[in-house]
Amino acid sequence: QTSSGYVEPRIAASLEVASGFRLKGSWGRNNQFVNQIVREDVLGGNREFWALADGDLIPVPESTNIVAGASYETGGLLVDVELFSNDQSQLTTFAPRFTPADEGIDYDEYFYQGDGESQGVEILLQKKFGSHTGWASYTWSKTDYLFPELQADPFPADHDQRNELKLVYSARFGHFTVSGVYIYGSGRPYTEPIGTEEVTFGPEGEDRNFTVERVVVGDKNGARLPAYQRLDLSANLDFDIFSGQGTVGLTVFNVGDRANVWYKEFSVVEGEIFENNILLMSRTYNLFVNVRF
Repeated sequence: QTSSGYVEPRIAASLEVASGFRLKGSWGRNNQFVNQIVREDVLGGNREFWALADGDLIPVPESTNIVAGASYETGGLLVDVELFSNDQSQLTTFAPRFTPADEGIDYDEYFYQGDGESQGVEILLQKKFGSHTGWASYTWSKTDYLFPELQADPFPADHDQRNELKLVYSARFGHFTVSGVYIYGSGRPYTEPIGTEEVTFGPEGEDRNFTVERVVVGDKNGARLPAYQRLDLSANLDFDIFSGQGTVGLTVFNVGDRANVWYKEFSVVEGEIFENNILLMSRTYNLFVNVRF
């Protein structure tokens, strides 16, 4: 779409300083031509759409990525730590803020450009030997955006999640296997309505004056959803059938039936704001049989 050329230099290196112990690092610059753009919707929840960068209305985003870390790995054990930093420029978001509906609306005016930066650390511990295996990972990260024409101060990105913990465990006893997965993620940000105000349109004294009620919003992504938690359990039994093999199993998704909030919807009735939580999947059972010949 831009008819331009782009250079994306990248470099990566690793050094084994002792048996199984390795230092590693990488640096790279990338451009993104197919973009997932957030469409801001304070009342109904944000959505995304895909668009090609054209270098004008939607510029080509550029990011510089730095990763540094160390790992220790033996035949059955892995410990891995990585620090990362990501600087982004020429990002695009679509925010159709309040405007009276008429034929003069130019939706191109609701595309905003800005920059972003991310930092974080990832830690992984994995046991790969024996009848009991599993891994644990923890990520701390922070992603902030700055869109000066939308808001003067930086704000957390929609996907900003400061803490995420994952625990995976599996045990095998002959033909029988049981496993479990636990996930915890701190709440993601959203923009919260904080009130309403009346806005009048039209010249003073004329019959076509009209008043509408407008929702007043707080800081961009200034509020956060509740933390996300989920425990999944499964059990499988392998068996022989004629000349093939089969597996029968049961999985339980979201064992605790936790009401995890996907996003919030808001409605305004006579100046009062009502909140409705849109939830992710509740407890779900899945029984299956696989046969392989």
